[in-house]
Amino acid sequence: MRKIVLLGICLFTISFLMAQQPWRTGEMEVRIHFREQGDAARFAALNFNSDIYRSSALAYIIPSEFEVLKKAGFEYEMLKPDLNAWSAGFRDALVPPGYYTFSQIKTIADSLATHFPSICRKEVFGFNVQMQELAALKISDNVAIDENEPEILFDGGIHGDEVGASQNVIQFARDLCLGYGVDPQITGLIDTREIWLFYCVNPWGRDFMTRYNSSSVDINRDNGYMWGQEGGSPGPFSQLETKAL
Repeated sequence: MRKIVLLGICLFTISFLMAQQPWRTGEMEVRIHFREQGDAARFAALNFNSDIYRSSALAYIIPSEFEVLKKAGFEYEMLKPDLNAWSAGFRDALVPPGYYTFSQIKTIADSLATHFPSICRKEVFGFNVQMQELAALKISDNVAIDENEPEILFDGGIHGDEVGASQNVIQFARDLCLGYGVDPQITGLIDTREIWLFYCVNPWGRDFMTRYNSSSVDINRDNGYMWGQEGGSPGPFSQLETKAL
């Protein structure tokens, strides 16, 4: 019994500390500007946790990586010098103004499945470490049947700090349900397709305004295609969130 109690205390302490610091220690968001041909490839070779675009990149780096970036001579712009302090600014409400929390998103999903059962069904594919559901809405005219129709999947919230994604997906689901039988275009789409909406892939990240899940893995770097040991991922599909998706 004593071992079980001690284990429980340790797990609680780890979870508490992670909740207090959802980003890596000292992590910052920096924009890198590419001025010369080959800058993007040279930056990519640094293997930072980043999103690379045509003429710039957004990098999520800790102080030791920041020193490497400066020595490499890239032109940079500091956007958020302390991501843990930034995310803590939303801690009281766990949400920026005007956006839904994960709990509210889940409530809307449940409501749509309840009130539009003929065209909307919720399917739970798994749970994260915190036992938050990993689920999607299927919207189609014969929703209980796997018909021979084109299928399309929308997902949102892989990076929990990108709050617009889950917001857009759940509002899209709402608009589809409300528009069926009213809007000819929406009705036609639902009658001829199976539409899947995975409304929040990373609920913990959404709650704590972080790019990572609670295991400090960027789950958008945890999939199988072109997996490259980035974002803290120990191997393809290593996380519960990516397994469910």
